[in-house]
Amino acid sequence: MDSRTVATPKLIVLPRGDEEKPIILRVEGETVNGNVNYCIGRNTPLDCLLLDFAARFYEFYNHTIMICNVPRRRLVEKEDTADGIKLEDGDTIEMMTTIP
Repeated sequence: MDSRTVATPKLIVLPRGDEEKPIILRVEGETVNGNVNYCIGRNTPLDCLLLDFAARFYEFYNHTIMICNVPRRRLVEKEDTADGIKLEDGDTIEMMTTIP
């Protein structure tokens, strides 16, 4: 296990708009022991998830990318939203550090 690996909570809930419907996404990363679930708004930019993940799990924000497999494996842009790229509850986002 990597010395940077930290214990993960079951669910991390990020703020969302009053009328915004939630989605629960599974996030995997090199410094996460297993995976972590995030509850975010469906129209919240996924950059908010990246910011929290980087701060919580000691990743470098500017050197971390998001990848999802819906509908095919693709890079997730920071301005993308769950609804915009058609994610559903339980879908997985992989966090990868791009520095050597």
